Amino acid sequence: MSVAGLHPIIAHPERNPSVLQNPERLKTLIQSGALVQITAASLTGEFGLEYQACAMHLLREQMVSFIASDGHDPVRRPPILSAAFKTAKKRVGKKMATALFSGNAEKVIEGKPVNERKR
Repeated sequence: MSVAGLHPIIAHPERNPSVLQNPERLKTLIQSGALVQITAASLTGEFGLEYQACAMHLLREQMVSFIASDGHDPVRRPPILSAAFKTAKKRVGKKMATALFSGNAEKVIEGKPVNERKR
């Protein structure tokens, strides 16, 4: 895919059993050009402590390109990002949190590169 100029976005890997066992598995994919999107509710612990720990690890290791709501409907899984933004801001600072919640998505839409930081 990367040879064709495409960069896959791996959605909520922190909820994948294989990644939960070994989050470092993502590094090879990231080095090949893949982008990673974690779920806001995982970061805040709403899906459980195991998913939260994995999401925090990925965030700490700078393996995350996006944080999204994974909102499916307004009742069961509403698209609320405010608590996760606060959590991310505490961990990585306001500038990086803003990039993860909106700036990097804007780059994708504009066809600009996302991975300008150390991987």
